Amino acid sequence: MKQQIIFIEGPSTAWKSTAVGTILNKYDRFFHINKDKIKWLISDYQNRVDWDREMLGVILLSMCEHALNNWLSLIIEWQRELEKSILELSEWKNINVKYINIEAPLELLKQRLIERVEESRKLWIKLWNTSADKLVILYNLYLENKYIQWITLDTSILNKEEVVQKIENHLE
Repeated sequence: MKQQIIFIEGPSTAWKSTAVGTILNKYDRFFHINKDKIKWLISDYQNRVDWDREMLGVILLSMCEHALNNWLSLIIEWQRELEKSILELSEWKNINVKYINIEAPLELLKQRLIERVEESRKLWIKLWNTSADKLVILYNLYLENKYIQWITLDTSILNKEEVVQKIENHLE
């Protein structure tokens, strides 16, 4: 498999992380970049503080560069703030880039959020968002900024295995 970068974007609970996890388990040589997982490493992370956002960006870009230098492919849950820098890395190394939206209708996402929150409480997992109101805000933000030219996978129509298969069809 050739070295590549796969950007994945979509609203919360659309199954982005589920699909990424399956890809990581099936294929060697992929490195997952996920802002939400890294920000928990910064003590008392506050997205509204410039220093925290800058620190997070430096860490994520450094991880991307290091992974690419070690012949890994990247699967990135979309980093709009770092897009230009990551694309410069891909051009420098002549790496193909793919873009995939994973989404579902808002009502289904709300239902999934409720299930996710219940499960996280049982397992003592910290979630970034537990609020349906915040989900609506983020969903609308996603729709306003959605790249319509990207491949779009609707998880209200496709099951998890079909989503992964569609992503695999775009791997090189």
